[in-house]
Amino acid sequence: MEAIYVLVVSGEQDAELFEQIIQRSSAHAVVTCIRNESELESYLTATVPACVVVDWRCEFVQPELFSRSLSRRLHRPDVSLVAIVTTTDQLYLAYKAGYDFVIMLEYTRATYYAVSSVVRLVEQVWRARRQQENLGAEVQRLQTLCEHWINVVERIIAGRIPEAPLVATFVRHSSLWIADRLCTIVPGNAIDMAQLDLAARLYALGRIHLLDTDVQRAVATDGVPSTYGTATVPERAAELLDVLVEYPQTRLFLLTMYENYDGTGFPHRRQGWHIPLGARILRVTVDYAEMLYRDAVPATEALSRLQQLSHHLYDQRVVVLLDEYVTTSAPDFDTSLVIPLRVESLSSGMTLGRDIVTASGHKLAAAGTTLSAVHVERIIAHHAVDPVLGSVYVLRQ
Repeated sequence: MEAIYVLVVSGEQDAELFEQIIQRSSAHAVVTCIRNESELESYLTATVPACVVVDWRCEFVQPELFSRSLSRRLHRPDVSLVAIVTTTDQLYLAYKAGYDFVIMLEYTRATYYAVSSVVRLVEQVWRARRQQENLGAEVQRLQTLCEHWINVVERIIAGRIPEAPLVATFVRHSSLWIADRLCTIVPGNAIDMAQLDLAARLYALGRIHLLDTDVQRAVATDGVPSTYGTATVPERAAELLDVLVEYPQTRLFLLTMYENYDGTGFPHRRQGWHIPLGARILRVTVDYAEMLYRDAVPATEALSRLQQLSHHLYDQRVVVLLDEYVTTSAPDFDTSLVIPLRVESLSSGMTLGRDIVTASGHKLAAAGTTLSAVHVERIIAHHAVDPVLGSVYVLRQ
């Protein structure tokens, strides 16, 4: 085990007593007694102690101020400070000054046990903190290693599907944005964002086994597998992720990604709410991104296709939020013309810049509508039972 460095700051001759007590209390303690300011400066320049014992009778430091100056110098919050005092007034001053432990100086057996207990406690705390630091470093190393292997898989996917990096980048950003808003509207639909992000990065994992003629096709056309080979994509992805037990949602999202909202999808014909929300989000964002980056479909036309197939293939709430994400994140989106507001912030006289659509699919008001007091009252009342999706965009006055 590594040594525990203990510094004793005392100008008294009996400081050796502290040294003997500490050395007998711990086999790992390396004790250094300091009796003047120059020795103290040299020691702190070369060593970071685990524990500092300050004799309140010491004349070459000010014990009341020493604790703060030491903390500023070492920049370590885990150095334990112990004060040895002789009066009750000094006891109160020491605790007020920030010392962790204060011991009344009495040459009795009680003093020995008190100092011994403090040293053992300091040793345990120091050891626990070093273990925590080592564990944190190991966790960071494993996370880095995991990220490297994910990058390897991403490169394998990109080697077979050239547009995959662009699709994955868009899907990662848009999926997390949509999931954050949907989970706010419906708190019961909790999603592990890290697992959704990983699913977005590996969205095409199940396709790497396809023939060259199939790998460039859409997995599903109008909700039906494009070929016999693409019909195996979801289950193939799930098989490859069987060993990824720490990320069960990632596996489930990729397995159910091609289930249609009306229950006509594959592989298990799940319907509506039985399809995990993360899978519904991935289906919409991946299909949209692939239309853009694989098929060169204009953005407005791609959104129109998604809207036409809402309630059949797609969860319409996800489509509405994707529309908002695409519109508001576009480079030509002019924030000087519209402003996003909460429903509670609406007032009469405002003009809507976008449609107001609820979680159940109701359009409460169309873009261009100038709100009256009646409009506002109805929107707020409806929002209480059927939340409005996303923000409400109104034209700047």
